[in-house]
Formats: sequence, structure tokens, C-alpha cells
Amino acid sequence: MKESVIRKVFCALNWPPKTGAFQKLITFVVEGLATKAESSTVQQLQTKVETLESTVNTLQETITTLSGKVSTLESNYTSLESRVTALETPQG
Repeated sequence: MKESVIRKVFCALNWPPKTGAFQKLITFVVEGLATKAESSTVQQLQTKVETLESTVNTLQETITTLSGKVSTLESNYTSLESRVTALETPQG
């Protein structure tokens, strides 16, 4: 919130401004809002980072699982291939 907006609000309420105190109040309000906005933004970013980290961990686990399954399939394929070769070889 900009200082000029806060000044207009207080002036519209006919609040009697005393220069020093008024400026201190405006500064206090502006800094308070800025801190709250910043902490809210930081919290949102932290939540997004945590979600992304969780997603990455899940993907890594999935890749590891799939890698194991691929190895099993390759092993099964090799075994079947050798059986087929053995069956195709003339016996005699």
C-alpha cells in the first residue's frame, strides 16, 4: 500500500494529522504491511518448493522402480530368446 493512499484515507476520516506522529504512523503501517506481504510471499514460495521437492522424490522413486522392472524384462527376454534359439536348433 502506498503512503499517499494511506494519507488520503486518514485525511478522508478527518483525522487530525500532527506531522511527526502522522508520519510515524504511516511508516509503521506501511512497514507492517510490507513485512506481512513479504512473509506471505515467502511462505507461498516455501510451500511450492516443498511440493516440488516431494514431486521430485516421487519421480525418482518411480524411475528406480521402473528401472528395476526394465531390468527384469530384459532378463526375461534374454531367457526367452535363448529358449527359442534352443528350440530352433536342429537336434540330432
